[in-house]
Amino acid sequence: MIRLIASDVDGTLVKDGSGSINPEYYEVISALCDKGIVFCIASGRQYASVKKLFAPVADRIFYIAEGGSVLRGSDEVYHIEALPQSILPAFLEDCRACPDTDLLAATPEITLTETGEDTFMFRLLVDSYGFNVKNIDSLNHAPLDQVVKISLFNRNNVEEICDKTLIPKWKDQLQLVCSGKEWIDCISLDTNKGRSLKMLQQRLGISKDETMVFGDNMNDLAMFSQARYSYAIGNARDEVKKAAAFTADTYSNNGVLKELKKLLETM
Repeated sequence: MIRLIASDVDGTLVKDGSGSINPEYYEVISALCDKGIVFCIASGRQYASVKKLFAPVADRIFYIAEGGSVLRGSDEVYHIEALPQSILPAFLEDCRACPDTDLLAATPEITLTETGEDTFMFRLLVDSYGFNVKNIDSLNHAPLDQVVKISLFNRNNVEEICDKTLIPKWKDQLQLVCSGKEWIDCISLDTNKGRSLKMLQQRLGISKDETMVFGDNMNDLAMFSQARYSYAIGNARDEVKKAAAFTADTYSNNGVLKELKKLLETM
């Protein structure tokens, strides 16, 4: 029996960066909650962004945000995993050396940038993702003890850029994970969506055999090990499809919605 469902957002439920979602998801999520099933959004986005996206059901669901760095309910924070403060200045300098990339630093409450408010990335965060964002003169002046994630953005080949120098140099101190074709997320070595999902399972007394998850990218793989019913959607990376127990339709064909409705029909 399924008691917990966790789903990624970008590339899984919606097109990357979308600020809207098929409203039928709200109806189906509400129906699942009425049946006693726990629903959790597990995203690389900040909490404020996904709460806006799921506003009609925001108070009924749980949240794994910032790639697993934040676990919370609608009105209570359960866990926050900050990055090691001591290494951030040096890491930020190496990030800045990556060509044609922009940076952000995420805290549990706000995303900070240093690239200016007229850049493509800043406008994308505000206008598409619906982030709470503030531009500052330098991310070195951010509250480094509160930073839970550093992200690098490039519109074309961010993974290729980071694979050359940044990932090899820092892989033993940070996780650098592809969360979409434009994003590399840098989080604590102890942090991932799967770890936060396990914390939620333990908190609620729910097992892997009672858990269903959906994802499309590398930062979703850790969740698959925490669920018997792991689904890669049709547009997922090949590595994700190979790791999943099942495959759903693409996000553009409402693949997750179809699977959720199938589940409801069996209840």
